[in-house]
Amino acid sequence: MDRLFNTVIVRAPGKSYPNCVSSNPEHNSIEWSRALRQHQEYVKILRENGIEVIELPPLEEHPDSVFVQDTSIIGASSKKAVICRFGK
Repeated sequence: MDRLFNTVIVRAPGKSYPNCVSSNPEHNSIEWSRALRQHQEYVKILRENGIEVIELPPLEEHPDSVFVQDTSIIGASSKKAVICRFGK
């Protein structure tokens, strides 16, 4: 099966996650336990689809660390990378 990607890096939300920076009007209703369950389900689905998941530990001092900011796409066969700078 051809995929857009084979490996992903994820970070589970730490208990400080409800303190993340957000412009969402529902920001004050973030439930850490619910976010953690959703994250675990996401990881499960990725693995069920044959994607390698590299899990990083939560960073309590950085509640926003679960969000993708500066992504890159690396071709396994071509050994080439595209570095995206969305966070700038």
